[in-house]
Amino acid sequence: MSSRIRPSGHQQLVSPRVRWATPTVLEVAFTGHVDAAQVHRTVDEARRAVRDQPPTSFVIDATDASNYSTDVRGPGIELMQLLRDAGAIRGYAVAPSSAIRMIGTAVAFVAGIQVRFVSTLDEAMNEARQVA
Repeated sequence: MSSRIRPSGHQQLVSPRVRWATPTVLEVAFTGHVDAAQVHRTVDEARRAVRDQPPTSFVIDATDASNYSTDVRGPGIELMQLLRDAGAIRGYAVAPSSAIRMIGTAVAFVAGIQVRFVSTLDEAMNEARQVA
């Protein structure tokens, strides 16, 4: 599976989909067709990542996600609630697909966390780094 996660000065890779972009910003990347199984694996990986290191914010990069299955809603809510409960104040997301932005907005609303969709990964990272 390919990943958009880019090397950085801090990069602490948890999996091909999850990494610490900074000590307080968790980055999650989705590629290709996103289904419930992929999101469940990501929840497990994120759970391991936040076990000893709480995030203040997170970035979801869906730039390379082509589409999604309707069964992603449940595990997507679980992922957002996990990040919220671990300490994230808000999230940022990049998704060129309006359908993916729509499901992401609904999932974030149900999970009770603010997620702002932005145009680029750099913009998401810059804003996420400013969350204290």
